[in-house]
Amino acid sequence: MPTSAPVVICVYLVSESAADVWPSMYENSAGVSVWQIQMEHAARPNVLFDQVSSWNDFLKKAHADDESVPSSLRELQEKCGCRLLISDSSDPDEVGFVQWRSAWYVAGESHECIDNMLALINDWLTYKKEQAAKEQPYEVRLYPHVGVQTNADEFENWCTEEQAASLPLAFFEAQPIQGKRVVTLNLEADGDHVSVLISGNTWAFRSRLDALGVAGAYHEGASDKDKRYYRVLKNLHAITDKGKLLDLLGTACFKNMALRVVVDKEPESGSAAAALIGELQEMPQLHFVKA
Repeated sequence: MPTSAPVVICVYLVSESAADVWPSMYENSAGVSVWQIQMEHAARPNVLFDQVSSWNDFLKKAHADDESVPSSLRELQEKCGCRLLISDSSDPDEVGFVQWRSAWYVAGESHECIDNMLALINDWLTYKKEQAAKEQPYEVRLYPHVGVQTNADEFENWCTEEQAASLPLAFFEAQPIQGKRVVTLNLEADGDHVSVLISGNTWAFRSRLDALGVAGAYHEGASDKDKRYYRVLKNLHAITDKGKLLDLLGTACFKNMALRVVVDKEPESGSAAAALIGELQEMPQLHFVKA
């Protein structure tokens, strides 16, 4: 591991409905979105080492200087809707979480909450620099996902890249804000038709899926451990039934939440199914991964 490397920060929208992804905090809240601020530092010493303790020490000191600043990570979450989560070794659905990956989850009604959290991260990095007696501030590379607005260029040694669909730190490399399960769409193409299998954390959306007529079924594996529950949309015509799928992804069910997507059966070139999957790949909330 090198002795010097930039701190990489990638910012994604998690959901336009905080109540869906963070119900313990926002179960009855409307108009609140959640963003993910994922961080990595590929250097030794690593500025992200022992973050929980470091952040609590930093916030305690900052609160002593300014009482408006939360005094701990717990208070920062309860008062400001900002939660630090560090991935552990548990990955029950084999999503691909990276152990020890750091992610802040930030809730708010506008993009302003992102800039507020990035400013706090910048202050924390300054605190870490002073602790380590570094002469130069940490270099930061900030990567916003498509549709994410940030305003961090004023910070010393920060470089903000252009919005992009593919970022250095993939969205699902960090564990979700609550639990270990995510929603995965499995797409199977057959000529001009597409079947959609929805697995993972479907329980949170059961009433909406029922209302849309998306049936549930168990897939029998080699053992009881491999038995999985799916919601299924079979043989959607890629043209005439496209609206049903878009409604499912949008306001009728998932409300533009970040979803993991796997193409189990590739479409035939030039088919309507190929055109539909191509359109889905352009939607920023859909994160395609290899089967």
